[in-house]
Amino acid sequence: MAGIHRRLALPEARLVVASKATVPAGFTISSPHDGYLEIYYVAVAPNFWGQGVARELLADVDRHAQNAGVQELRLWVIAETSRATDLYQANGYRDSGQELADETTGRIELLLSKTMG
Repeated sequence: MAGIHRRLALPEARLVVASKATVPAGFTISSPHDGYLEIYYVAVAPNFWGQGVARELLADVDRHAQNAGVQELRLWVIAETSRATDLYQANGYRDSGQELADETTGRIELLLSKTMG
């Protein structure tokens, strides 16, 4: 929760919650950062996996970026989560070649980016 609160405190942070039949199904948090829009969270409740919730949330972020005139989107993904990596790549994100080890977990994260256009 601390990470979520920290991201929501960023200037112009944007939280979008998706629901199915009035039940919260997932959310995104994004914020502009040095000329690009960074997506900090794309989270979907496991009982909603495979129902298109993440795709809908990513499409909403795309629309927001286009309306704001932002040309690039970025996000970090845990390297070993092929389900998430495959989803992002299917939605136009490409591996930037940058990676880092998360300070708290030690897991390797990859920077993915998408150019709008």
